[in-house]
Amino acid sequence: MTLEAQPTISTKVMPEAPSKLSLWFPAAEWIRSYDWGKNLTPDLVAAISVAALLIPESMGYATIAGVPVQMGLYAAPLALIAYALFGGSRLMVFAAAGATSAISASLVATLSGGDQSMAITLTIALALVTGVVYIIAGLVRLGWIANFMSKAVMAGFILGMAIQIIVGQLDKIAGVDAVGDSTVQELWSLLSQFGSWNWTTMLIGIGSLLLIFAIERFIPK
Repeated sequence: MTLEAQPTISTKVMPEAPSKLSLWFPAAEWIRSYDWGKNLTPDLVAAISVAALLIPESMGYATIAGVPVQMGLYAAPLALIAYALFGGSRLMVFAAAGATSAISASLVATLSGGDQSMAITLTIALALVTGVVYIIAGLVRLGWIANFMSKAVMAGFILGMAIQIIVGQLDKIAGVDAVGDSTVQELWSLLSQFGSWNWTTMLIGIGSLLLIFAIERFIPK
């Protein structure tokens, strides 16, 4: 009598494909299995921590974008709520972006001609159009384009934006009005008014920066 090997039948449960509801409205899926007793308290702590950073950050970036500070206060919570409902990643962090604010300001300032109400209108229109472009790009799966962006180019872009933002905010710390059509001209205008700097605000600004660096260095937790 001969024995024949019998095929092994796998009992492993294969993952199911996401439903249409989870693809377009993820909140409807995860909220049904949310453990309110276990997760509500740490999620509230996380929400308060994010708000403590995001609110002043958004208000500061609103000034960089050339709109009133309250615009940042209005926009940030709405975007957070929208991502909680329609976002699908548990790892992605939402925050205001200084580079985006600087790019928006470079376009809006040219078209608004110093008119604050026009700057607000143009900024809102720019945000809506950008959102539509992102939605279309997502629907046609254009995310692969990011693979062609050089890391060196992105690093240079981020560094340039950082310098532009720093120079753009220095006049507010110094208490003077720096004018110019470029970052270099604004910096020269700021330095030429050295005798008019408000040293009280300068000391507060420098002290705040040193405190931030010290906290990051010695008590990072």
